[in-house]
Order: sequence, then C-alpha cells, then structure tokens
Amino acid sequence: MLRARSFPMLLAILLAIATPGCFVFDESLYMNRDASTPGTDGGPPLLALADVCTGELPVVTFEDGATSWLRSFDTRGLSDDHSNLSCTGRPSPGPEGFFAIDMTAGERWHIHVRRRSSGADPVLYLLRQICDERNCDRPNGLDACRTDSDEHLSLVAGQTGRYFVGIDSSNSEGFAGSVEVFRPECGNGVQEHGESCEPGVNPSLTCSDQCRVVLAGGASEHEVNDDAFMANELDVTGGAMSVGGRVGALCELDVYAVDVPEGGGSIRASLRTAGGADCPSNTPSTELQLVGADGIVVLGTGTARGASSCPSIDETDSFANGLAAGRYHLRVYAVNEAIDRPFDYSLRVEVVTP
Repeated sequence: MLRARSFPMLLAILLAIATPGCFVFDESLYMNRDASTPGTDGGPPLLALADVCTGELPVVTFEDGATSWLRSFDTRGLSDDHSNLSCTGRPSPGPEGFFAIDMTAGERWHIHVRRRSSGADPVLYLLRQICDERNCDRPNGLDACRTDSDEHLSLVAGQTGRYFVGIDSSNSEGFAGSVEVFRPECGNGVQEHGESCEPGVNPSLTCSDQCRVVLAGGASEHEVNDDAFMANELDVTGGAMSVGGRVGALCELDVYAVDVPEGGGSIRASLRTAGGADCPSNTPSTELQLVGADGIVVLGTGTARGASSCPSIDETDSFANGLAAGRYHLRVYAVNEAIDRPFDYSLRVEVVTP
C-alpha cells in the first residue's frame, strides 16, 4: 500500500512501460519487512548489480516451472552516477545498481524491493530498449514510499524485449535488501503475488477474469488491492454503493475499479467514517483520487467539504464529470506523516448517467 504525495508516480510508470473458506493469501508479502542479510544468513543468493546501466547487466532467469525469482543485493559501495531527480521528482542521491528482465508482450509482472534494516529508502525505476539512466524521466521513476518502507509495482509488458530495472535510494549511503520478481498468470489455478484472487480458488470470493475481487454493496475491501492491477472491482450496477475499508499503515493504499457504462457518465465518491457519518476533525489524514480509464492518469483529487474532514468528489469537480465509457479507479490512502492510528472508513460511490 502506497504513499500519498508520490504514489501517482506508480501509475505513471505504467504508462511508460505498459502502453509502448480455507484459503489464506499471504498478505505479509506486501507489508514492510526486513530482508535477510545478503548471502550470509541462509537468505537468498547475492545479486551482483551492475554499477553502470550501460555495462554488462545480470538478467533475471526463472528456474523451470518457477513464477518468481528472489535475490539479495547491496547498493552500498556502488557509485551515484545519476541523482534520478527527473525520474521521481525528488533527489535520489544514493548509489544505484541495475539488472534486466526479458519480457514478452502481454505478460504480467510484479517487482518488489525490500530493505534489510532501518533507515533505508528504496527507489525504483525502469528503462525500456536503451539502458541509460540519463534518459530517465518522471514517468519511469517510482519513489512512492519513504524511509523504512518497501517499493513494489505491477505492470503488463506492452512490448516484447528487455526491460532494465534500476535500484536507487533517497538516502546517500545506499542500502542492503532483497528484490523479488514475480510473473503471475491469471487463470492457472494458483493465486500468486500480484493477484488479489484466482478464479475457482476461493469459493467465497467473486473473482473476475483479470484476477481481481468483485465487491457488492455493503462488502469490505479485500486485500491486496494497492494498485490498478489488483484493484477491487465495484459492482455499481444499481448506480450507487458503499464499501468498507481501512488505512493506517505506512505507505498504505486501497484501490477500487469503477466502470462507467456505454454512453458515459460521472463519478461521485465520498469518504466517511465506518458508520457513514461525517469525519470529525481528528480523523487521520487521508486522500481520495480519481484515476483515468487507462489506470494511469490522475484526473483529480477530492477535497473536504462541509462538516466532514474527509475528502469527496462531487458535481463541482469537473474532472469527474462527462466521463467516457470505460474503467476508472478510486484511490484511498493515508497521508503518512499525519496518520497515527488506523482509520476505518466507508467509501460511497455513485455512477451518474445522462
């Protein structure tokens, strides 16, 4: 679950790389967690990151039948050849290292970087075709979470070819950690990291053919739902519905998919307390964004109105009116500097058609 100010970069990065019950899912895979010490404590083998992107890079190679790949790394001792400001919008003065992934168009991928110890602030960015970090621009960079958080992203490869991953940091000394690369396959009968459900695996869930949980009105969010690829789909066929959720952890975020039918329409959304009341002034700070039909472009951010301190999106927000038919996303997330306890909320969503 990702952080407020820079989370839009996560979806922006997808534009650059994706466009050219007994069942229990291990949600801890997505939580902040220290990685093992590289190569010294029985942890994953050490990945020798390339110091220069234009040099000889290690390439991810899955073992036969595997859908994931795990390595430890240590960027300390590497050089800082590029501040990465143009990638993320913030300086990244730490040393960076690189590796490569060969992808086939249409494949779904998930990359997760974990830090090993406190004080680390990982930064991720991807480059396509030419591995030269000087060509990195803001849509390619991801620094969505801050100190003592992980970074992770999902993508669908838009083209067949080699993709280049840079691991940097916002603290100058670099850090040790681990990187795990997943290639989930929806419909293979196994729920994998990067999927919120798998058809037929958990009968208690309604699972779409894109491995996303479908929620009806009155339901609660189903984790993991922290990016557009794992968003909970909202069944707003009746025009309006409410779902419950919780934010509160460092870098936590909930994403919901909303469909506007043929003929177009407008989206209304409001955050309230779990009981549906206006949020009091001491409510932990949260934000609400509407993301475009491509799951990438941020159309606008809701604001607090009237007696409620929680944000809403209504008819006065031009970005939510007159939308073309298609899938949109609502993002709810914690402003982590201000939040000091979990916030149980109710999200009311309405699709208004002509």
